[in-house]
Amino acid sequence: MQHTTSTAHCHRCARPLTSAASIARHYGSHCRTLIRAATRFLATTAFADKPRLVAKAEELIEAGGIVRLRGQVFWTTGSSGDTYLTHPNACTCMAGLRGKHLCHHRIAAAILAATYTPRSTTPAPVPAPAPVPAAATQTPHAANRHTMRRPIPLGPPPASAGIGLAAA
Repeated sequence: MQHTTSTAHCHRCARPLTSAASIARHYGSHCRTLIRAATRFLATTAFADKPRLVAKAEELIEAGGIVRLRGQVFWTTGSSGDTYLTHPNACTCMAGLRGKHLCHHRIAAAILAATYTPRSTTPAPVPAPAPVPAAATQTPHAANRHTMRRPIPLGPPPASAGIGLAAA
């Protein structure tokens, strides 16, 4: 008989949880502090007029009913046990599909999304280009002057060309 040990992981950062309290909360102590700070900030700014929904979002987070899928997309669990894909701007629950009202899934997603540090949008510094030799700075026409054909003139040849009819 083979014994397997399952380790609980933080729902925010995926680190192993060792404390019984952290395992019960689904979040480590540092992640819990970040989530509480984001909740306090968003409850007083963006969602100040929705205290009931903020309370339901806190309950959803504490119950472990929201898990990050990728980026700012989360799996959330509804009160009836249904699962929804949720982003801070959209949700697949009925309220989110109607688009009329804000749902607590979106608030929970906004709270958790606020705890992640965004990746830098500034590109990495590009090293200065190496000096280019003078021969390489010439245009292709100038570099290959001796191998290029002369352009074919359009129109009648000039009279002084001596080609064509001989003078009588």
